[in-house]
Amino acid sequence: MKRKPYSQAIGKLIQCLLFILLLPVVKTQSAQALPAKPQSDFFRGARWALDTGSRTQTHDASSLKMMNFAGFDFYSDLYFGGKHRGDLVAQVYLFDMRTLSADESERNARFDYAPCVIAPNIILLPQGRLNLKIGHMWHAYGLRNQINTTQTLRQMISQDNMGLMLDWGAELHGELSIFTYNVSLGSGSGKWFSRANDTYMGVARLGIHGDYPALGNLPVQVGFSGLSARIQSPQGLIERWRAGADLQYEGPIGILLEGSLGEDESIATSYGDPREALSLFAEIHWKSSTENWIIYFQQRYLSLTLEPQAFEIPADAMLELEAGQQGMLSLNPMMESSILEITDRQESSTFGVLHTPFRSFYVAGEVVLRSGTESSMARLQIRYRW
Repeated sequence: MKRKPYSQAIGKLIQCLLFILLLPVVKTQSAQALPAKPQSDFFRGARWALDTGSRTQTHDASSLKMMNFAGFDFYSDLYFGGKHRGDLVAQVYLFDMRTLSADESERNARFDYAPCVIAPNIILLPQGRLNLKIGHMWHAYGLRNQINTTQTLRQMISQDNMGLMLDWGAELHGELSIFTYNVSLGSGSGKWFSRANDTYMGVARLGIHGDYPALGNLPVQVGFSGLSARIQSPQGLIERWRAGADLQYEGPIGILLEGSLGEDESIATSYGDPREALSLFAEIHWKSSTENWIIYFQQRYLSLTLEPQAFEIPADAMLELEAGQQGMLSLNPMMESSILEITDRQESSTFGVLHTPFRSFYVAGEVVLRSGTESSMARLQIRYRW
């Protein structure tokens, strides 16, 4: 897809800003002209914020690389017929990631704007029992939809494992007693809506929380998630399914756990498909009483294993496998070919600190260590929300 020119990106951003800035003014003028008329029947409590930030990182003591972003957040309650019927969230961001790539030919293509969350949430049944969200939104798999980490260093998901979780689609969600539920269906196209190659993403999650008098208001939540998708990836078209469970405990010391397993099919690899996937995530964190300090430690594990199959392996490929030490090879004397099982394991440890010295200003730092590769990454982010 052809990228938008620089001028168009700026133009779109200015249009969003003017809309958000003029909306409260129009509301105020209407109220002054007709003092007897109640507040707008559509927007109430509308507010917006300018979100800006800069992120610097270095990989294995290499030169510094930087990513800058600026975005607009808009929120409003929605009223129809004088009654509260839902809310609207709209987030649009402009990114400058040119210095993240060492390839000069790619730099001009790394300046772009993108929608984040743009979705009205409509109340279908009172007391939060049934709601409909439609637009560009996060699919509710695992921990990510329970903890807002948009444009922060602290993340809960792995795109290599899950794919495009921010997608165009619709979701039914609600809360019944101690249960929460989310069922969503998306296009599987990610940033821009597309139905090419019949892509899709379906996600469901059932949560159980202990914040209920009958359970002693325990600060614990447990969730069970499922995912079925057909998405486009750098390796080609992927058909994927996942099943997982997650746990949250919020006390003086907080604990987050998530695990999932599944399978990827129709992947264009040198040795065939499908491949099995297992991912594990754990975090332990501490928050100060005012929550202006958060210190966390994360551990990630991802294993992608190609199912054992019989192959005629070329000599040069065999040497490459032996040198890489990522393949596990077994010879079957009853067969002329070899049985090859290829496992790609990724393990990493992350130590991070987030500090809010004053309202709306955030400073964060992370150090990521990747096991088995002696690779490390340090990242620093400064962020301000006006």
